[in-house]
Amino acid sequence: MRSFSILLGLLCVSGFAIGFIAEKHDKQKHSIINPNPDYGCETHAYPPQEHFALPWFKIDLDTSPRNRWDEITEAYKEPLNELVDQLIHLVSYIDPSGKILKFVDEVLPLLILKFPKDYRQEIEGISSKSGIPLGRMVVFNIFYELFSVCTSIVAENGETGQHYHARNLDFGLFLGWDTETHTWKVSEILRKMEFNVEFQKGGKGIFNQSSFAGYVGTLNGVKAGLYSISLNERFAVQGGLVDDRRTPAEACMNESSYQTI
Repeated sequence: MRSFSILLGLLCVSGFAIGFIAEKHDKQKHSIINPNPDYGCETHAYPPQEHFALPWFKIDLDTSPRNRWDEITEAYKEPLNELVDQLIHLVSYIDPSGKILKFVDEVLPLLILKFPKDYRQEIEGISSKSGIPLGRMVVFNIFYELFSVCTSIVAENGETGQHYHARNLDFGLFLGWDTETHTWKVSEILRKMEFNVEFQKGGKGIFNQSSFAGYVGTLNGVKAGLYSISLNERFAVQGGLVDDRRTPAEACMNESSYQTI
């Protein structure tokens, strides 16, 4: 696992370097056209406009883990494969020989044996339904444990006492800069993979979450009338890009959300 962490670290560094060079060139070109660009601030971003609304799905936790995600996987099969292809493209920059990809395809499927039973079967089902090799689906599902920069904010309306829990998802940051659209390529693909889902048990909804297709963990969710939760990065001396504290935290979030308390 340590060697794999190093490999993924190289991927992140490579993506950042490639993106940084392209971004620097892009900004230099942009500054010639407009030496004082006005990037401004977003307004009226919440509640989201109708054309930004995410689709809703339902997942029945009483069904087989291998088939729970079939509908969502089928709906997002194209962007899911596009994402994997883009990541392979980035890997080729640091390893034209294909050794890293071979390691992912041949060794990483063994890592899934360390996953909790439902996690394991859900990822295997998504891999089968999407046609994406199991090792690559494992990478996607542990990538947040290896690299992230997400942040959550909790705020209170001083007049009404209403609470707000907001978070960003900096997934895909530094991975492939697009000089035409001035965006990170992986992040833009992930935009097409977002959705909301209501998890049900015994025919009743027990919690909601927003996520990316192909990812089976809980990054953030709401248990109506009880609490909201989110998982974020925290940089520390023994944390940072490889921060194993997120793994048990994510498992705990999933288990607590599944309970019909």
